[in-house]
Amino acid sequence: MGSLKLPHASGNSMSIAAPATNPASDLELKLPATIGTAGQVLQNSSTAGTLEFATLAGGKVLQYVYATGNTDVTTSGGSENEVIDATITPASASNKILVKGFVLLDINNSGSAYADVKLYRGSASGTEIMRAIAGNSTSANIVHAVNPWMLDSPNTTSAQEYTITISRGSGSTSHVSTSGATNYNLLLLEIEG
Repeated sequence: MGSLKLPHASGNSMSIAAPATNPASDLELKLPATIGTAGQVLQNSSTAGTLEFATLAGGKVLQYVYATGNTDVTTSGGSENEVIDATITPASASNKILVKGFVLLDINNSGSAYADVKLYRGSASGTEIMRAIAGNSTSANIVHAVNPWMLDSPNTTSAQEYTITISRGSGSTSHVSTSGATNYNLLLLEIEG
């Protein structure tokens, strides 16, 4: 197997070797006509065997915002109470926002009851983008871990607020509050579109 050996001035060398198996025909690998810039990768161009430098597109996490809290948030009756919010400003309108939340609910019940956990783009009066329901049909307190999440496409470069709320289910007699050491958090990830 042939190779091209490039010796270093200090004595060691680097080799470029031929394929380990015999190709079906003669092959030619063409190097790029220019040098790349920081962060670019070397890829095969649309012409087989011709290499070029390119910037990877899409899928990269560009920024994140993280908020957490453990202050008690209680809801009773038909009221809807804000648990936590966070704001992120997308760098491009084509980027997506991965919204990942966590709420630990303690449902104190004297009958059949449930609690709504809602995720909004904007404030609690904004656009509802996700909803989860946690229930309790016993006479004891039940703790639920609720994880609202959504891959959102706000299609803007304006600041975007995301809000998680809790509310008691209509007609129930339950008391709903967050409970525990780390009660709730909200993570926003901007992903290149």
